[in-house]
Amino acid sequence: MGDASLSTRESLWLALGYLASGDENAARMIEESMARGHGEQLGPWARLRVGASLDDTVEATSLMVLIAAGIGDPLAPSFLRYLADNPVSTFLPVLHEAGAIRWMLDRLPRDPARFAWTVDGVRTEELLEPGGSRTITVTAAQRASLGITTLEGEIVVVATWAAPPTTADLPSSDLVTIRRIVTPDGTAGSTDIVRVRLELTFAPQALLGCYDVTDTTPSGLAPLAWAPGWDETSNGEGAVWQPWAVDGQRVSWCIDPLQGRRPVLGYAARVVSPGAYTWEPAIVQMAVAPNVGAATAQSSYVIR
Repeated sequence: MGDASLSTRESLWLALGYLASGDENAARMIEESMARGHGEQLGPWARLRVGASLDDTVEATSLMVLIAAGIGDPLAPSFLRYLADNPVSTFLPVLHEAGAIRWMLDRLPRDPARFAWTVDGVRTEELLEPGGSRTITVTAAQRASLGITTLEGEIVVVATWAAPPTTADLPSSDLVTIRRIVTPDGTAGSTDIVRVRLELTFAPQALLGCYDVTDTTPSGLAPLAWAPGWDETSNGEGAVWQPWAVDGQRVSWCIDPLQGRRPVLGYAARVVSPGAYTWEPAIVQMAVAPNVGAATAQSSYVIR
């Protein structure tokens, strides 16, 4: 139920008008249309991505959270968390958040829920009090046999697991890009110091917060820990962010877009042994939303 002549903001206000008049079904149709056209789920957050700036997105999401809470959309808490974790200086959504919380409280379950979970053929029944939670941990081999059944009331199930990554698992989004520049390029001599630069670019709509950046050098190189007083910016490139941790071959940073939309990260490495090596992709991904990120291409490097 949408009107193509209405802007996104006008459609959101129309949905709120339907809610106020008691027409929850009409409000739900508009909310679902907005979610399909502009919604994004990013880790623990959900938002309505509209306009050209983060401010536009926050303002639209502040209206969306009211509608979602009013119709009982399970994503309402995710919209609310996005607003809480991503403040902007031009808009204060406190009243929107308070209204959403009030509506969500009205919909909280009042009764406990009973559920059963089965693993390796063994069934266990449990009672879950309102607002309670239960964590079930299984091995990779047991995961296929895990089953959860609701016996009474309502429960929400969230699953996470860890596994060796593949190329398809690398983060990819249009909110951030990463480029790796290595000097010398492609080939280094046995006495060379190899210098690495990682250039990040954050889009205007990029979420704020810590982005983990990781680069893993080939085994023929050993990253050097940065020491105060060692000038890594003398080549005229401007400010270069040094790693916060060097652990074996792994070099790490935590970068927030508030520190700049085009930060440059850098480190140096010494040659350990000659050979032909594969340089794994450098990765940037948001700490709380790992699917938001980017990766460089895998490359080859030769040490003579």
